[in-house]
Amino acid sequence: MSKHIFYEIRDDSGSIWGGESARECYDFFSNSVPFTSIWVSEWEGEGEDMWQTKEAINITPFFREVRMSAMKEVKKWVLRSV
Repeated sequence: MSKHIFYEIRDDSGSIWGGESARECYDFFSNSVPFTSIWVSEWEGEGEDMWQTKEAINITPFFREVRMSAMKEVKKWVLRSV
C-alpha cells in the first residue's frame, strides 16, 4: 500500500486548502490571512480507497519557528555582505 502525507490549511470555519504538495501548502499558507494553521496527516491506499492512518497534527508553531529562524539567518548573510 502507498502512504501519503496530506497537508491542510485550516481557519476557524474548517479546511480551506488541502493537498499532498508541501510546496503548494507553503505557498498557500504564506499568502493566506493570519489565524490559519497547517495540519499534516498520513493516509494509506490509492484513489477512493484511502484511509487515514495517523491523526492530523498542527505543525503551525514549528513552521513559524523554522521560518523565523531562516529569516534571521538571511538577515545575517545580508548584513555581512554589505
